[in-house]
Amino acid sequence: MPRAFTGKTHISTVEHHRKNGDVYIYRRTTQYDRETKKTKTIKMELLGKKDPATGEIVKTRARRTKEEMELIRASRKHIGMTEILEWMGKSSGIDDDLTSVMRGLAPKVISVARYLASSGHGTIAGFENWQLTHPVPTDDFINESDCHKLFELLGKNEEYSQGYFINRASHLSEHDSVAFDSTTISTHSVNQIEARQGFNKDGDDLNTIKLLTLYSVENHQPIAFAKEPGNIPDVISIENAIKQLDVLNLKRPQLITDSGYYSEANLLTLLRTHTDFITSCPSTKINWIRQALDPELVKLNSCMSVCPFDELQIHGITIPVKHEFTWKRQRSSNNFAKGEDESKEYRLYLHVYRSASKEQIDSANDFRRISGLKEQILSGITEFSDAAQRFIDKYLIIKRRGNKINVALNATNMDERAKYYGLFVLISNHEKDCFDVLSKYRKRERIEEFFKLDKEYVDGYRPRVWNCDTLKGRMLVQFIALGYLSFMYTKIKELKEQLGKPNGDPIHDRQDNLKKEKKLLSWLDNQSLHNQLTWFDCTEETTVKTDAGTRRWRTEITSRDRLYLQSLGVIK
Repeated sequence: MPRAFTGKTHISTVEHHRKNGDVYIYRRTTQYDRETKKTKTIKMELLGKKDPATGEIVKTRARRTKEEMELIRASRKHIGMTEILEWMGKSSGIDDDLTSVMRGLAPKVISVARYLASSGHGTIAGFENWQLTHPVPTDDFINESDCHKLFELLGKNEEYSQGYFINRASHLSEHDSVAFDSTTISTHSVNQIEARQGFNKDGDDLNTIKLLTLYSVENHQPIAFAKEPGNIPDVISIENAIKQLDVLNLKRPQLITDSGYYSEANLLTLLRTHTDFITSCPSTKINWIRQALDPELVKLNSCMSVCPFDELQIHGITIPVKHEFTWKRQRSSNNFAKGEDESKEYRLYLHVYRSASKEQIDSANDFRRISGLKEQILSGITEFSDAAQRFIDKYLIIKRRGNKINVALNATNMDERAKYYGLFVLISNHEKDCFDVLSKYRKRERIEEFFKLDKEYVDGYRPRVWNCDTLKGRMLVQFIALGYLSFMYTKIKELKEQLGKPNGDPIHDRQDNLKKEKKLLSWLDNQSLHNQLTWFDCTEETTVKTDAGTRRWRTEITSRDRLYLQSLGVIK
């Protein structure tokens, strides 16, 4: 007769041996099952882990509940583009220059500047979302209101701006050339007291604020800026630019300007302050310059005047001249009373060039102008603007016989005008070689690219702030962002000049390596800088933190993308 079922449970201790040698001790509760006629386990309770040395049971960490299991700390960030931005900031020295001046404020400024440098046509309002999906130097969350408070703080504390400018200028070498130019920022705002009617370079007839910039043509880096009311002419801005150069502690830099800054007063200011300069001037409109170059024009036809780096387009010569400048004394000294005229003769160098392409353009423009005026005269029009009337009186001969009108060219005057076709003149007080001067002046054109970047890629097309202090701070952050982009443009240009070319290294010069570089070069030729940065924005890093530790993994990249990053120096 079988034994009666009691339903009692049995408790025992069992050991579980793991592959790593650990031994876990469990308390097992069992009970007999009448249906299966087998003993089944009701409960397993972990008592601890067996100490291999003493044999004692050591308690283990309590197991997490279901709610605790759900609180895993994990994040995912777009890191491809921000790693390139971080490399830009460190390699260019921009981040260090900011930190030394702004200290605890620097991470916020760098964060916003990096966003502007990478956002393309994005506005400040987009930074709120961008910082959630991209790693940034600051630990603080910055909303749009915080951005404007940051701009106001930067604008009201001029030490931040000037300290940063001095730090950037410290990277220049002795006698570096510095381009000086301006652009205008249009605005609908009535709160910007500096927004006034003046020469609007965008041609939209709005009030403007003028942005004046000093730009290193050797390092391709913006050095400093200033803002002025939009009605201030460029030509009267040179004196402040010279003072700003003095503050930057540059050792006799060379200032390069275009024809918008030419005047005898500016030349005199540059000469009296012993500032080396190269400036463009409207050669045919200034008598003393025309008198100096007329006897020398024949030399431009010589084979000795051919430009060595632009043989098909440019001929150039240098004409040393002495020109007397006169000015009124500001104070009495040296036998001169205040208000009296004082004069001094200075040596200058006129670098005269004839451009084949400019010659064709000048000739075509005159042809169109003459044809247009002829047509108007023959149609019976008799009233013209003052400029048009002066042109007609000098270069056209009009004969009227009854109702018949005959219009002919004044050949003598037109021949005199035609000899200046294609000419442009650069004046310097230090440089004696016309082609060295031309090379430096052409580098000045990078500042025009800088202004284009400001308006297209760092939200600089409109002020978008309420007052002038906030605008100054906003311009500073945009200026920093442009420093990032200018540095990257230079590096990409250098990289494109090296890719696909043998350099004497046997490993580098292998055909498969050169083929990869040529593919990368083809990609770079067809991508803007913004597109390049956006391309790498797809690279993500996922971070998961658990009690067992932290694990990270990132999106894989192609061999071409890796070559791009390695060639720049972003990764090794």
